[in-house]
Amino acid sequence: MNVYVYPTDWSWYGFLSTQPQLDEVNFWRPGGKQAFTRLTAGDLLLFRLRSPASAIAGGGFFVHFSFAPLIKAWEAFGVKNGTPDYESFLRLIASYKELGEHPERAADSTIGCVILAAPFFLPRAQWHPVPGDYPINNPQGHRYDAA
Repeated sequence: MNVYVYPTDWSWYGFLSTQPQLDEVNFWRPGGKQAFTRLTAGDLLLFRLRSPASAIAGGGFFVHFSFAPLIKAWEAFGVKNGTPDYESFLRLIASYKELGEHPERAADSTIGCVILAAPFFLPRAQWHPVPGDYPINNPQGHRYDAA
C-alpha cells in the first residue's frame, strides 16, 4: 500500500471539512492534462495544507482518476468538489488556471478528477507535521510506502 501526501487547497479543505457524512470527494487537479498515476485503488491520499499550517489534516482512499469537463465534474459531484455552488467552483478553478477577471473561460476546460472514498478531516489538534523528507515546494506531492 502507498500513501501519497498532496498539497491541498485551503478553501476546498475548509468547505468539505464542514460537510457531514461525505462518502466521497473529488480531489481535483485543475490542469486537466496530466494523468494521476501515483496510486492504485485503496491507497491513501493525505491532505497537506499549505503554509502557514504546512500540516497533514486529513485524507481519503483512492478510487479512480479520470479527466472531465468542468461542468460534468460539477454534475457528478456537486458540493463534493469543495464549493457550495457551480459559480464558486468555476471561480476557484479559474484562479488556478490564472484566468483572473475571466472565470467564464474556465467553463470549457477539463480538470483531472481524483476520486477519494471515505474522506476524513482531522480536528486541528490532530493535524500532523509533514515528513522531514517531504518536498514542500513540490506542487505534485510525494508518495511513500506505507510500510
